[in-house]
Amino acid sequence: MLILNGGPRKNNNTAKLLASAREGAVSAGASVETIDLYNLNFTDCRSCLACKNKKIAVPWKCYWKDGLTETLEKVYEADAIIIGSPIYFGEPTGEVRSFMVRSTFPCPILR
Repeated sequence: MLILNGGPRKNNNTAKLLASAREGAVSAGASVETIDLYNLNFTDCRSCLACKNKKIAVPWKCYWKDGLTETLEKVYEADAIIIGSPIYFGEPTGEVRSFMVRSTFPCPILR
């Protein structure tokens, strides 16, 4: 299981809720890794379209290399993902939005 903290404050409400979720998952026997998105240096999708190239060995994944690359590999392999984010002006944080675009844009149905 992968837990992604999209909150900018490491010890406030979002982090506390995710810590509780982690405790529950661990007590149920899950192997859990927590990643703070604000600790990573990454950008939103750059529309390079490498993920849409059917001629590459493994299409449908983000090929842009930055601080999110390793996390995206873990996302592609995870059995379960929990994403936590405070809501500002009715939206998740920019870090969460950028992560969501980078992780879902490569999906084949979004061609």
